[in-house]
Amino acid sequence: MMLLLPPHRCSLCVSPDDVNLSSRPQRQRARATAGTRRPTRVSAGENLLKGTSALDTCAGRLQVLVAVATVKMAAMAAGDGHAAAGVLRGLARHLNCLNEDKSTRKRALEQIKRETVDKGLSGGVLQEVFSALLKPLLKCLSDPIERCRETAIAVIAEFIRYVPKPEESLPYLMPCLAQRLGESEILEPAEELRLSAVEMLTLTVEVCGKHLAPYVNEMINILQRTIVDPFPDVKRESCKCTVKFAECVPEHFYMQAESLVKPLMQTITHQHSRVRGSVIEATRVVIQHGTGKNVDDVLSHLAQRLFDDSPQVRKAVTAVVGDWLLHMRDRYSYFHKLIPLLLSSISDEIPEIRLLAADLWRQVGAQWEEENEDDIKDKMDFLLAPPPFYPPGVERPGLGCRELVVRNLGRLVPAIAHDVTDWLVPTRVRTSQLLSVLLLHAEDHSTQHLQPLLATLYRACTDTERDVVSNSLAAAKLLGTFVPPAVFLKLLLDHVTTPYSSSHPWTPLMVLAAVLGGCSRPLLKPHLEQIANTLTRHDVCQEYQQVIYLEQLLACVDVLLRQCESDCGSVSLQLLQVLVTVQSLSTETNLSEKLLCLEEKLRPQVLSALDEDSQMGRLFACRSVSTILKLIGNSLHPDALNKFYPELLKRLDDSSEEVRGVALQAIGHWLSNLTKDYDPELCAPHLQLLFQQLLLHLDDPDASVQDRVLDEIESASDFKRV
Repeated sequence: MMLLLPPHRCSLCVSPDDVNLSSRPQRQRARATAGTRRPTRVSAGENLLKGTSALDTCAGRLQVLVAVATVKMAAMAAGDGHAAAGVLRGLARHLNCLNEDKSTRKRALEQIKRETVDKGLSGGVLQEVFSALLKPLLKCLSDPIERCRETAIAVIAEFIRYVPKPEESLPYLMPCLAQRLGESEILEPAEELRLSAVEMLTLTVEVCGKHLAPYVNEMINILQRTIVDPFPDVKRESCKCTVKFAECVPEHFYMQAESLVKPLMQTITHQHSRVRGSVIEATRVVIQHGTGKNVDDVLSHLAQRLFDDSPQVRKAVTAVVGDWLLHMRDRYSYFHKLIPLLLSSISDEIPEIRLLAADLWRQVGAQWEEENEDDIKDKMDFLLAPPPFYPPGVERPGLGCRELVVRNLGRLVPAIAHDVTDWLVPTRVRTSQLLSVLLLHAEDHSTQHLQPLLATLYRACTDTERDVVSNSLAAAKLLGTFVPPAVFLKLLLDHVTTPYSSSHPWTPLMVLAAVLGGCSRPLLKPHLEQIANTLTRHDVCQEYQQVIYLEQLLACVDVLLRQCESDCGSVSLQLLQVLVTVQSLSTETNLSEKLLCLEEKLRPQVLSALDEDSQMGRLFACRSVSTILKLIGNSLHPDALNKFYPELLKRLDDSSEEVRGVALQAIGHWLSNLTKDYDPELCAPHLQLLFQQLLLHLDDPDASVQDRVLDEIESASDFKRV
């Protein structure tokens, strides 16, 4: 509507652009006259009177404008009323036909639709017509003919969509819908019409908004029933309506929200993934806009949906949990329950879900860090660098994320210990994955929880599911990275000597091997002797003959050789003793292959130890070589055998008689291993050098050494001379 301006305006009503609208010559004459005319003195009182008069004139003219606008609006309303009256006169016959037979009622409703919502009437006319037709149309919702009910719902929905004041229909519409949809028994037998009715309710929520506040009870009654409706599409639309209703009237929805938790949890396991996804989204707003008392009632259901076959459902759970961690009122009270759900999604098989979970977790950590800046100020300033020997290729979580895990780890560890033995395989797998994520965040703070963590790992390593075992060993490796060796060895070595379980005595050895694999070489080196001495104890390396136990013994030796390399020379005899024991206790082909592999790794350390300054070190090295040749010499390739004797010949010149004696014993074992695979013609230079050196030592100062040299030469006399 345009407002008409009066022909004359006061100075207060004129804009600066309207000033001096005369032609250019007139403006020039005015300036010339002004230059010669003497200015007239005006008193302040006269100015005030003139200003007051101008204001009065302006106010009066504004009143005129308002009056004109009011008259025009009244005229338009009168016009809408006149047009609406004309439409209603045309509909009178059709309204009367709503009480006739079914075919007549059907035609009447279709004609009403055609003459109203399909005709493109103005909003004002539609409002007047809707007010007059609402009650007859609502009555048609109970018509026995499905087609009539369908048309009535469609007409009402279109009116609600286009009328300017749809809230005026609520006093009649809401009780009717509550009767049709909110009773314990389904009054509407047609599922498609129930869907249309709920869609109309959603539309009503969208267009009426806060005007629905007085009808919270009716809305809740309807949603309680339609969320568990047998028709899947009705369930989905009801969840959509719940979300919109909660966002429209949050302050009124607050006290009634918990009434929807039970029907939602009854529907969250529906066979259709889209229904499950809709339920999860509705659960988000119900909990977030509710009192917070029902969080525990829904968390177990959401946790199960993390194992859902549908990626979209798992994604919905991830988004909802992240949203709660960021925005729920009492989120601090539920951190220990919500954090595991979000961190579990970081290990999801779908990259999109992993990225979503990681992004939400970063936001949660950043928000917590900002909210608690005063508490962690020192850490923010000084603890920015990652700890030494941090796992390569792994992004370190932010400070806020790490602090959240550390502060809740005491509550999380018992839950992990419980779920890692769950009867469902997916639960155990996901829990073992979660353990690694938690330990990566906890870093050295996991030290104070080491005892229950080790007990959890022992149980997890007995699992029949290989993924559970591998995930648990990955977690154990992180313990080795962040926990000081002196701390974890004190507990682990005690558990190795006194196993937790008599039926699974090998689990401490398995965990020990994994933990050692995560520990750095400089930190582990001072403890090598302690570890090696424990492995060679009678009650450790000779107590059990189970193949899996012996495999874990070899795994411990292997990880020491890999982690410490040349540093293992000082404990080579102990490690070799473990190999000898395993060789004597088992004839498994698989173990024999592992033994050969470990011997090849251990051989360079043993041979290099033959040249140590310490007499005891040289003696131990000679004994180690003698043992190697005695046990597995006959399985060695001739080239491998030929690497031993030159080093042993050097020890025949050793200052210690005991060392020379053990070296001769080792040479005797070397000669006894010359099988038919050892070609004397091809290896003639090696044999010539060996016998030449032996002959030189027939005049050794020690008579016993002379006798031993002679014995070795005689024992090899039956070997073909070259």
